[in-house]
Amino acid sequence: PVEQVLDAMKQIEGAYCLLIQTDRQIIAVRDPNGFRPLALGKLGDAWIVASETCAFDIIGAEYVRDVEPGEVIVIEYAESDLDTESALNPENDLGTENEPTNTRKTPVLTSYHINPKAGTNTSQCIFEYVYFSRPDSRVFGENVDKIRRALGKQLANEHPLPDILLNKPAKRPIIFSVPDSSNTAALGYAQQNQNLGHDCKYEIGLIRNHYVGRTFISPGQRSREQKVRTKFNVVKGVIEGRPVIVVDDSIVRGTTSKYLIRMIRAAKPTEIHFLVSSPPITHPCFYGMDFPSPEELIANRFGRDPEKIAAEIGVDSVRYLSPSGLLEAVQSANRSPHGYCTACFTGQYPVPVETMMDKEENELV
Repeated sequence: PVEQVLDAMKQIEGAYCLLIQTDRQIIAVRDPNGFRPLALGKLGDAWIVASETCAFDIIGAEYVRDVEPGEVIVIEYAESDLDTESALNPENDLGTENEPTNTRKTPVLTSYHINPKAGTNTSQCIFEYVYFSRPDSRVFGENVDKIRRALGKQLANEHPLPDILLNKPAKRPIIFSVPDSSNTAALGYAQQNQNLGHDCKYEIGLIRNHYVGRTFISPGQRSREQKVRTKFNVVKGVIEGRPVIVVDDSIVRGTTSKYLIRMIRAAKPTEIHFLVSSPPITHPCFYGMDFPSPEELIANRFGRDPEKIAAEIGVDSVRYLSPSGLLEAVQSANRSPHGYCTACFTGQYPVPVETMMDKEENELV
């Protein structure tokens, strides 16, 4: 099956990670452009493959390395081990009175590699760092928490507090995140402002209900709105009478942001500013993220004008991280030799797509 996998990889374009199990093998596959993460770990003599390394931590496994873009890893027992029934049947590892346990042999790894198609390069999804991956995971060779903190610091360099606040505050401005994916970006923003000599305090202004899933990928607008109402609650005593800086990782449709701001306004802050630790999302993703329609994106609906977006969601201002600032922060925190896909921010698709077609039609091309 390895030869068939390699042949298929030469023909398939786009983003994928695969795990294929046969009677005697596990085959791990990452697409040649490396859009999505895939990591290799070890627990005792066993090899483990997962999309995020937090899965290793849960079971006490050790992270070994990333599966490289275009790499196929075959995990199997050596031919010399296949004559023992215990090598193929874990149940036989229980042993008997006269036979020791754990008689299985250690599986071995074989690696194969396919280069990206001509005209394309490695293009790791930068949105994994911005939003999608868990902060306790190591993705594309670096800790997600470290990257998000760097994004927050870069956001503070581009939009420091004195440039944002409308009035000289009577009380110290507070900075808080939209939990949970923007927690460390907000912390980085607060820390960098303090490093720059600007008085502020990092607080917890929103509480999240962890039994409600992601809102921007819910199937319908009504469902997303209902989830926002049940997903967050405001800590009123923290917010009342103070200027607040709300840090979020992104604004997609704006549904979550709009309803959140209504809740925060009701807590009576003196002013609200909404800072985003990524650039405006202006283009659909054809590589696995669920925001396919350009018309649904709030940045497009309001001509990418921050003032109009601010008026729509009900804040005093909206500030985004610049595309160059995003790349600078990520590349300074992760010296990976591989490039990044920024298509949702720039419209520059690393693997050609038919932009006049919708997502489903592209998948059939």
